[in-house]
Amino acid sequence: YRTARVDRKIKSKVIYTYKSGTLQSDESGERLKIDADKFPLSCDISIYQDKVIISILGNKLSSIFIKSKDFANTMKSLVDVIYSRESQEKK
Repeated sequence: YRTARVDRKIKSKVIYTYKSGTLQSDESGERLKIDADKFPLSCDISIYQDKVIISILGNKLSSIFIKSKDFANTMKSLVDVIYSRESQEKK
């Protein structure tokens, strides 16, 4: 998905808990690392337009696809809240 997104110049906002270092923001999007012990993440959530894909990571991989403008907007708002709180804490 990343290659297709970058080719179409679609920027991303990523919230991650990568334990082996830091992923830097670049021209393809912003990246925000959060504390894995405090906020464990075991799913990947992709939001684009009115589509949300939740991929459950772990022993048994599975995905949920939801096409709903209301749900996609709610999920985007949650990401924006996390980013805005992080920027406020850095001040």
